[in-house]
Amino acid sequence: VQLLERHTGHTKLPHPGQRFLEDARAVLVSFDQACQNARLAERGELGELKIGFMMHAAFTVVPRITRGFLASYPQVKLQLMEAIPSALPDGILGGRFDAGIMFPIGRIRGLDFRAIHSERLCLAIPSGHRLAGAARIKPRSLQGEALIAAPEDVSPPLREAIEGWLRAAGIAPVIRLETQLQQTIVSLVAEKLGIALVPESMKKLGLAGVEFRPL
Repeated sequence: VQLLERHTGHTKLPHPGQRFLEDARAVLVSFDQACQNARLAERGELGELKIGFMMHAAFTVVPRITRGFLASYPQVKLQLMEAIPSALPDGILGGRFDAGIMFPIGRIRGLDFRAIHSERLCLAIPSGHRLAGAARIKPRSLQGEALIAAPEDVSPPLREAIEGWLRAAGIAPVIRLETQLQQTIVSLVAEKLGIALVPESMKKLGLAGVEFRPL
C-alpha cells in the first residue's frame, strides 16, 4: 500500500495513508491509556471491588465506608453483596468476594482480620413488656424469658456473647426461636414471640411495636 505521494517540493497523503495515520494515532493514544490504566490498577484506583457483608452491617459501617471509598476511588466499580455471616469466609476464600464485613470468628487459614467497628448488645422487647420501663437490664431480669437468636452456626461470636452474658450471672439461656437475620429477629419480637439480645444498631430499624433497652 502506498502511504505517501512524493512530489517536487512537497509530500501528500493519499487516502490509504490518511487512514493509516488516523489509526496509528489512535493506537498510540490507546497505548498511553493502557500504561496509565496499569498504573491506576496497581494503586487500586481502577478496576472492580466486591465486598460481602452481613445484613445488619448496613445499619453501621457499610454506608460510611461506601461513601468514603466512592469519593476516594471514583473509577473503581464497587459491588456490595449481602450474605449471612457464616457464608462470608467461604465467599472470600472462593473468590466471590474480595473482602467481607463480618463478626470476628477466630483464625481461618488464608484470611486476615482487621477490626473496623464495635457496638454493644441491647435488649429488644415488645411494647408493653414488663421490662419496658427498666432503665438498664441486668441478666437476672431475663430469668426464664424466651429468647429469639441467630443459630450458633450462622454467627458464633454473637451467640457466644449473648449466652456468655447470661451464663456469667448464672442464668441458663432459653432459646425459643432461631432465625438467621437480625432484622427478622426484631420483627418477631415486635410480634410478641419472644425477646432478643441484639446489636444496638438494630434500633435504626424503627420498627413499630418493639422497644430497646441498654444492658
